[in-house]
Amino acid sequence: MVDVKGWRRPFDEPIAAPGRRLVTLRDAGEYIAALPKREHDAPEWLAAMDRKEIGRNSMR
Repeated sequence: MVDVKGWRRPFDEPIAAPGRRLVTLRDAGEYIAALPKREHDAPEWLAAMDRKEIGRNSMR
């Protein structure tokens, strides 16, 4: 088993998103960043970004 840290760390279970699967923190970050501003600023994505930031900080 490979111990991958940081942005390349895979999720325990991939996340299904329209048109793709989000497998790593990098995938999720790129997906959220590419959303139109109206969607990007939606409460559920802001919460997801907060969780991603918490996860990223815990891997340092």
